[in-house]
Amino acid sequence: MIEITNQHETNPNFVNVGKVSFLAYENNFQYEIGHLKDNYVLYSLIFNESINNEPFIYSFMIRYNWNQTPEEKNIVFIEPIPEINITSEDLINYHVRAYGNNLTFYDYTDLFDIEKSSGYIRFYPTDIGNGKKHLLIKAIDSFGNEGYEYLTLNVNITDKSPVIEPIGNNRCYVGQECLFQINVTSPEGEYLGFLDDTTLFDIHPLRGMINFTPTTKGNYSIKITAVNLYGHSFENMRLEII
Repeated sequence: MIEITNQHETNPNFVNVGKVSFLAYENNFQYEIGHLKDNYVLYSLIFNESINNEPFIYSFMIRYNWNQTPEEKNIVFIEPIPEINITSEDLINYHVRAYGNNLTFYDYTDLFDIEKSSGYIRFYPTDIGNGKKHLLIKAIDSFGNEGYEYLTLNVNITDKSPVIEPIGNNRCYVGQECLFQINVTSPEGEYLGFLDDTTLFDIHPLRGMINFTPTTKGNYSIKITAVNLYGHSFENMRLEII
């Protein structure tokens, strides 16, 4: 960035694309240059390193002393996008609005694919993790003029999956009835069922009750799974039979 801004100080009214291209080649990064309104130019340096599975993008703006109006410069401008708060996994539907001729829209994320001709974004926010996500949106016209804006997602989704209370270590005796109750809490209060991965017993699929009489000794690690409409969780049950 320092070399780019130094070039700006030397030539304050010249966008030195050649210098930026050379730096990108020498330092193994990609770049985007977009013209905004009021003679601002947005530089976005896109590095191979990633944060939360998103590319690391360093952006900054430089204002140039051009006398042309935005209309004369054919500037592409994307309206500021308000922060979107996500508290559930319901469908997200947003229309990115931009000004320019024959625009095509692009995104820099794997969460969704923006509709290239209309700028509509539609997706379900599943498995994206809580926290803020800053996603770069680009619009480009038929002459190659570009505009950029960030879409910020503030994700705070409550986990609705069932939670199995710790089972701990347990002991049973050969020839004697062995009884356990698996306790589960769920934000939704509804269960689809219980599962196990052992041939020693069959957990009750609705109540989570384990009731069996062991016939052989041994030490076992058994996976107990609880499932509801929104997901599942599991606990390992350590069982010693003597």
